[in-house]
Amino acid sequence: MKGSIPEELGRTCIDWMHLVFNRLAGTIPSSLYNLSNRRYFQVGANQLKGSLSQDMVVSFPHLKQLVLAENRFTGLVPISLSNASMLEYIFLLSNSFTGPVPPNLGRLQNLQAISMAVNQLGTSRGDDLSFIDSLANCTRLQIMSFNQNFLKGPLLSTIANFSTQLSRLA
Repeated sequence: MKGSIPEELGRTCIDWMHLVFNRLAGTIPSSLYNLSNRRYFQVGANQLKGSLSQDMVVSFPHLKQLVLAENRFTGLVPISLSNASMLEYIFLLSNSFTGPVPPNLGRLQNLQAISMAVNQLGTSRGDDLSFIDSLANCTRLQIMSFNQNFLKGPLLSTIANFSTQLSRLA
């Protein structure tokens, strides 16, 4: 499939959008943010670009999987991610996101895997890894990957408090 994501998809009741490994280009249509029943939003491995709305996840209260990996997204990672309490998987790797990692991801009690690797995340403050403290609350977390970014600061001792479920750390 190639081309752009049609604006008309925002007028459907689709709860599982799996459009990975295509040649989709352009931005995510704003109409897609109006689908409150969406549980799976997977558009990885395309050529999508642009920045994401900071409150995009507020529109998806039932969202379980967010896969935006391997695209050309820029800007800040939406701070509203921590409001999507049903989220289990967040894959934002291999984009060009910048700025800090949202600090309250520990609210995501169902989180099993998170990867924001291979972006440009980080600030010049030197406390970029402070978000790790809150992730210790995610007792189902198995995979955590933030490598190949510009994150600065000491690896916090909180890492020892992670659940025994955590099997991959990068």
